[in-house]
Amino acid sequence: PGVTDVLLLTEDGSLLASAVADTAHAKVTTERILGAVMSNMFGLLGSGPDKVEMAMVDCEEGKIGAARAAELFVVIATDENVPAGMLTLKLRTLADCVREMCQDMNNGTAKGPDSSQETS
Repeated sequence: PGVTDVLLLTEDGSLLASAVADTAHAKVTTERILGAVMSNMFGLLGSGPDKVEMAMVDCEEGKIGAARAAELFVVIATDENVPAGMLTLKLRTLADCVREMCQDMNNGTAKGPDSSQETS
């Protein structure tokens, strides 16, 4: 129960990364559907200074939410038991984390996966 799928998309809906539950067939279908739905939704809701930063859809089998993170979209799908407020919190937290990583990469201060380990 809880989060079932997480996607990282470009503004045009291209998939950059995903963590999707279920079988390989369901994974491909889920990635395509979630990516298309959320990219389309943000495309319709505007860009520029009036762009929407976060959107959620309440579906029959759960919720889908997306948030802008730099020039990317973070998409999270949950089962029906996750409250909208919890999905909002998860979206904001993940979007902030992705935004910070993008800024670090642009500034040349990104840390690698081993940066937390001390060297002797």
